[in-house]
Amino acid sequence: MSQETFEAWQLEIRHGFASRNQAALPIEALRNQAPHVVDNFYIDTRTFTDHYNQLVVSYQSLHGTTVALSEQCATMSKRIAALEAELKEEKTERKRSIALLESIADRIAIDYQKGPIQKNQKTGNGMVLPFSVSYEHLKRNPRLVDVFVYFFDQDAKLGYYSEMQSSKCKQDENHRKNLIAKFARVKKTVKCMLVNVGSYPGKKPTDPKQLVAWREELLKLGRQAENNICARMRIDGISIPFDKFNVSHVVTNRKLCKEMKENLKLPENAPAEELQFFK
Repeated sequence: MSQETFEAWQLEIRHGFASRNQAALPIEALRNQAPHVVDNFYIDTRTFTDHYNQLVVSYQSLHGTTVALSEQCATMSKRIAALEAELKEEKTERKRSIALLESIADRIAIDYQKGPIQKNQKTGNGMVLPFSVSYEHLKRNPRLVDVFVYFFDQDAKLGYYSEMQSSKCKQDENHRKNLIAKFARVKKTVKCMLVNVGSYPGKKPTDPKQLVAWREELLKLGRQAENNICARMRIDGISIPFDKFNVSHVVTNRKLCKEMKENLKLPENAPAEELQFFK
């Protein structure tokens, strides 16, 4: 067999193989193996129509799914935002409830902290504890509402005046000075709260049922005054966490005390003697 015949035979075989398997073979491979075979190849693109239609259907289906998922995500985002706002409100309400419970606990502690003997102790007036004794039931840096409730519930004013007439105050000058300083701090705190509340507490009743309602109203007034003072300090650019807000933040703020003294007044229903006392 001559070389020309052999080469023609190879070309025919390659042409036949490429013709029958053209759809599965890459053009680059055909060009490398049979450069002259692929020169006259033509592909009917209609064979790809079915595949294209399937891709279009798949794309449209995915697009519809994407739109539905986008709407669901938007709805979920709104629900999450609403839940976050609700959670924030619940946290605020929880803080207020905790603060209220702490105040109630402090009120109970005033009556029972040192037992029945301390509770039943009497002074010369036969009714109230000495100021130095009742004052010990307050925390070191008590909250405003605690001092407010303590002042009226424990008759701190009467206890102070009674103790000032005691022989101990007359004989012990240091005790007398310490007593005056403590009462002045309490008086200043209560006055700051009274000018920030719209009503003066009524007279303490002796009937147990009325006493419960009176204490609840007293606590409500104290909480209202404390919130108003907090709001006033925030306006002045002073931000203090509510759970850490205490007497020291008020009585040591000379600017705030001066502004409240000049711009605010005691409640209109305050008795004349109390107006003179807090003057």
